[in-house]
Amino acid sequence: MTRRLAAQADILLANMRPGAAERMGVGSDALKELNPDIIETHVTAFGWNGPYAHRAGVDPLAQAWTGMQRAQGGHENPPVFLGGLAPTDYTAGALGALGGVMALFARERTGTAQRVNTNLLNAAILLSSDAFLLYKGKPPRRLADKGQYGLGALHRLYETSEGWLYLVAENDEEWPALCRALDRDDQADDSRFSSARTRRANDSALADTLSQLFRGHSRDEWVEGLGRAGVPCAPVVEEYERTFYSDPQAIANDMVGSREHVSLGEMKYGRNLVRFGRTSDVPGRPTPLLGEQTREVLESVGYTEAEVERLYEIGVV
Repeated sequence: MTRRLAAQADILLANMRPGAAERMGVGSDALKELNPDIIETHVTAFGWNGPYAHRAGVDPLAQAWTGMQRAQGGHENPPVFLGGLAPTDYTAGALGALGGVMALFARERTGTAQRVNTNLLNAAILLSSDAFLLYKGKPPRRLADKGQYGLGALHRLYETSEGWLYLVAENDEEWPALCRALDRDDQADDSRFSSARTRRANDSALADTLSQLFRGHSRDEWVEGLGRAGVPCAPVVEEYERTFYSDPQAIANDMVGSREHVSLGEMKYGRNLVRFGRTSDVPGRPTPLLGEQTREVLESVGYTEAEVERLYEIGVV
């Protein structure tokens, strides 16, 4: 069945260890005979070649290997697991999709079908691309402080009298604007903080000073005042995955969609992550249940109703 599907497909996407596709009868050699125009896109854990190519691999292992957990821990702290984000998993999937689409475009332009490979290590390198650059005199990688509040006094989290905010005010224009918003112009003239160099040298003292000041008002008051002053900041929002659907910014940008799900009823979701200005919306369908579209797909590639029923009977599908 797999070979029959591959014979009519544009792209084969494999998210398995090297060699698994061959064992299923859809390796590169078999595909060339079945469908010379098919594009192979392989997403593996550690790459197609090398001593670790056949190891089992999941996202946290790639995080560990590439230093992401070490970097997330920050200075003087143990490594930190990046939780349910699965950054290398999602990014490797996106790289595989991008590579497959690029290969499809190239095939239409040149007539050449090709193989696409990516892996979790590539994904981690992309996510940490600022660190994966080596040259003489390169400064140390910026990591979070011991409290994991941020990268420095002017690039970090602050607790207010009610809630938290994140502040970014590192350049020479933002620093005096921040002082005005805090109603502390004297801080701009303080010799410890009067230049970027002295602010870096006295980072801990500056963080302590700002921490005390920010506790004087609520998060929302500060965000409004800092915004008026042109100082970049954002409120730290709890449970945004719930309030997102009523966020006026998300709604104004048509980021909220709704579909009727066969078992869950109305399902709202984030959509239009990439927009095309001259392409109208394409009516979509909700994510299918496991096997929901199997019959439809098999019939679309030429299986008769009797053949499909037989596959169900013998447990192939």
